[in-house]
Amino acid sequence: MPSLLRRAPVAVGALALVAACGDTGVAPPDTGDVTVRVYLDRDPASPGIFTPTDSAFAGVSVGLVAASTLTAQGGTPTFTATTNAQGVATFTGVPAGQYAAALANFTGPTGAVLTGSATPVVSVPLRALGARPASAEFRFAWFPGTVTGLVFRDLNGNGSFEAGTDITAAGLAVRLTRDSAGTQLVQSTTLAANASYTFETVAPGTYFVQYATPSGFTFGAAGTSRRVTVAPRRATTLNATFATITTPIATVRTLPVGTPVLIGGILTSRPGQMGTGPSAEVWVQDETGGVAVFGGPTADSTRLLVGTRVEVSATVAAPFNGQLQVGTTAAPPTYLVLGPATPVAPVAQTGMQVNARTLEGRLVSLAGWRVTSIPTGTGAAFTVLGVAPDGQTVQLRVGSNLGGITRANFAVGATYTITGVLSQFNTTAQVKPRTPADIVVTP
Repeated sequence: MPSLLRRAPVAVGALALVAACGDTGVAPPDTGDVTVRVYLDRDPASPGIFTPTDSAFAGVSVGLVAASTLTAQGGTPTFTATTNAQGVATFTGVPAGQYAAALANFTGPTGAVLTGSATPVVSVPLRALGARPASAEFRFAWFPGTVTGLVFRDLNGNGSFEAGTDITAAGLAVRLTRDSAGTQLVQSTTLAANASYTFETVAPGTYFVQYATPSGFTFGAAGTSRRVTVAPRRATTLNATFATITTPIATVRTLPVGTPVLIGGILTSRPGQMGTGPSAEVWVQDETGGVAVFGGPTADSTRLLVGTRVEVSATVAAPFNGQLQVGTTAAPPTYLVLGPATPVAPVAQTGMQVNARTLEGRLVSLAGWRVTSIPTGTGAAFTVLGVAPDGQTVQLRVGSNLGGITRANFAVGATYTITGVLSQFNTTAQVKPRTPADIVVTP
């Protein structure tokens, strides 16, 4: 065998000449076949194994250098071949022995690295029945990248996470998958307390980041599955914001007692303006209606101001003298302050419309209301009667003097424009003003 490695290739014409001289004691050298594949390993599920997901490099020139002539600087190829569409260069009729494969002027794509030897050695076997070709490969792989991001509720709507202001969802599951359906899992993690997540050592390519959606969560129009492209040696950032799913107040007003609800809206009254102690109420209104919230703060607050957008988690309670409400002193509501909003504008009503209570729970106004009677006494809660321009008697109910309203704000025979939340007392409509500013004297 050593003599075969040093023997120069014999031309076919020379072999024919030897045969013609009748020298039957000399045979051509034993030969075999060699295949060399050149590809980019894209499939993290099958590293080191060529799969259809990987990228074959076609048109690459590959040389075989006799191992005996290989030096540190390389060597002159004895055989050359070009890779096909599958990235395979095939050499046939190679004399048995050891060879080093080498690439000619090919270094792979930017960001990728050759994972093995630059001159892999192959041993060509002696000719034998059914002998398999010798094989070698040049496998390139990307340097890994990183996927990182924040998942939070953007309470102030500025698009940036602000600790202490925005809400995190620590422990929320986050998955990195190959497909949008989430069946090809690559990595999984959970959100940290600072709202962050990270996937390390991710092979470059296209992936999907998927966020778990606990009951009551929504990730909006972008959905829970987001496409992300990972580049080698780079950190790719993918942030997401979530919201909670609230029940429209109009729907809340139809639900059975004991139903837990999450409502979102704007405060039309603040604590202490309507009732004190167990009867204290705060009113919340959204695009569909309004409702009283009981059992919360019973005094004024610097957080729960009129015009503040809030979310209230509570349970539908039994009506209070016919007035629908959520929350009780035994099961107090919880408030999440989302920030300031445009205060709700009252809807102008006639006396008949007020008494019909079509907009019950909402902020309304009634012009031309003339006072007909003011109760005597000193109690903080009292009811004033008046007549609207359409002849309808309308009640005005003051639930607390914490808003600054007293009997002195009214005079029998005087006419006012009144603003307040439309409610009821055992089916009788009542307008509940909040402060003296809701009671304006008119000519």
